[in-house]
Amino acid sequence: MRNIEFSYPYMHDGRFRKLRDVLNHNAQSSQMNIELSSDEKVDLIAFLLTLTDRAFLFNQDFAFPRD
Repeated sequence: MRNIEFSYPYMHDGRFRKLRDVLNHNAQSSQMNIELSSDEKVDLIAFLLTLTDRAFLFNQDFAFPRD
């Protein structure tokens, strides 16, 4: 889940561009019996965004080599 903020589109087929859309989809799925309030969704997304390591992502020392 590291850097999930920048790993969109989400799902196996890339159908969702926002984490909120993924949560809403999973809430509607008959396989997932998870009910989240609007506040809980906000909190969950805020937590997921804390897993983003911008210092790593934007560090030129780890960038793809350029010719």
